[in-house]
Order: sequence, then C-alpha cells, then structure tokens
Amino acid sequence: MKHQKNNIAEIPPPRPRKDPICAAADYGIDIQMLIDNMARTPAERVRRHQIALETFRALRRTKLVKSIGEIRNIGGGRRIRVLTIDSLIKAGKAMNRPRDREAVLQLEAIKKMQKKKRKV
Repeated sequence: MKHQKNNIAEIPPPRPRKDPICAAADYGIDIQMLIDNMARTPAERVRRHQIALETFRALRRTKLVKSIGEIRNIGGGRRIRVLTIDSLIKAGKAMNRPRDREAVLQLEAIKKMQKKKRKV
C-alpha cells in the first residue's frame, strides 16, 4: 500500500463569511433599531415585546389587521404592506393612549393638507 501525500495547495481555502448584520446594512436595512434593542436589558426587551404583542391583539380586535392597508412596490421587485392614513387614524383611536391621541391629531392634519393639495 502506497502512502499518498496530501497536497494542501490543492484544497481551496474557505471563503470568509460576511457578517449577517453587515450584509443587512449593505442591503439597505436600517439596523439602528437592532443596535438599540441589544443595548437594552433582557427584561426591558421582554417588556417592550409584551407591549407590541398587546398592541397587535388590540388591533386584531378592531379588525385592522385584516385590512392593514395596501401593498406598494419599493423597487427591485420588492413589495411592502403599508398602513394608509385612514388605517393609522383608526388604529390610533382604537389604542386610545395619550401618544396615540396626539398622533391621531397630527395624522388628521396631514390628511387635510393632502386633500387641499389634491384640489389645487
């Protein structure tokens, strides 16, 4: 039985893997929220997640989740679902938190401005 040499030069070196977060940023994804979230304690992240879950449940009760808005093309064959101003106003009224009440006032003002622009 002959002894074979392993020729290391023939084995290609492994390709370096790109960090997934850097890849996401290069793709155009805003990662600031991820960075901010990782600076929080686990308890704070759980608390914020619970708030988001409760918000989703409240929206589902108002039937807004089923009529969430419209799908828009954002280029490159990518599409996203967005809330219309009317849906945002309805959601804010349903949540009825102080910050939502303020947002509803601002959204209604924006809606009036948009109507005026369309008339001109």
